Amino acid sequence: MLIFYMKRIFYLDDDELAGFTIAKMLEKLGFQVRNFSRFEDFERSLQKEKPDYILLDLIMPEKNGREVYEYIKKNYSELSKRTFFITGSPNSLLPKEVPYLEKPVTLDKLKDFFSRLP
Repeated sequence: MLIFYMKRIFYLDDDELAGFTIAKMLEKLGFQVRNFSRFEDFERSLQKEKPDYILLDLIMPEKNGREVYEYIKKNYSELSKRTFFITGSPNSLLPKEVPYLEKPVTLDKLKDFFSRLP
């Protein structure tokens, strides 16, 4: 079911089990996934390489997804247009201009979400 073959995606989620599970689904769709559970590791990798997409969990203890999004927007503005959220609780932290996926995430939801992107 490779659809997004060779597209690189960075995924930041403090929940390592959720991160692993969703990363595996993304790999089934053909993405090359770099999975991060800590902002510091994500930030260091972002300074070295730029993915095609970024997927952020919204609720995280170190920095919430919105704070990470604002960091990306300030330092990598072009990449902010290819940054998306995943959350189990959509709320006012979500920037209105950024699409999001609601948990629980399934392979079909991921496929549908990314197939609608440019």
